[in-house]
Amino acid sequence: LTLSGEAVTGDNGSGVRLGSRYAFEDRGEAYLNWTALTGRENENSLALGHRSQVADRFTIFQEHRFDEGPGRSGQQGSSYGLIFQPSDGWTMELDSFEGQSRRAAGTFDRTAHGLTVRYGDATWTVVDRLEFRTDESATDSLRQWVTTHRLSGRVDDSLSIVGRFDMTLTEDRVSEAKRSEFAEIDLGLAWRPVDHDRWNVLANYSYLHDLD
Repeated sequence: LTLSGEAVTGDNGSGVRLGSRYAFEDRGEAYLNWTALTGRENENSLALGHRSQVADRFTIFQEHRFDEGPGRSGQQGSSYGLIFQPSDGWTMELDSFEGQSRRAAGTFDRTAHGLTVRYGDATWTVVDRLEFRTDESATDSLRQWVTTHRLSGRVDDSLSIVGRFDMTLTEDRVSEAKRSEFAEIDLGLAWRPVDHDRWNVLANYSYLHDLD
């Protein structure tokens, strides 16, 4: 049994993170984590689940979450998934979620299916995710495509790159009309010459497309 705890405080708020992990066999573990943050993030979440390695490169997991916060408005449900590591540095994850999502427009029954591909080595980290959601309420029936992409790494000892691309498309399942469309691109460069420290160059490009 492993226990962990963290307390944070600052100008943007304060909070605590508590966690526990129990290894019930050589290739499995159960966990319980609680996070409470106030201020800018204002998050309150509880997660409990387990994961088991069923083969050298395959892991299955199940998790139940209760989330409250401005970013989610409120969400609870269960997720299940399979993690596959085909080779060193590469990870593929299939997951499904069933639960409820509470927003200003009301409470929705949500079903989601996602695919995540990750690559990482000593120089580069790349994360790509595609998710399909359906939301049902007493007045709405929606489908949503969500894609996220992350890139970070070093071109050489002096030049670093960070990139992000997010896109969401929401449609009405009854009328087939587009309900909202969102896209955001961020690209950052940092040049810090290792030969001298008199010059540092930082650059950032952002693009936002939001039709709601």
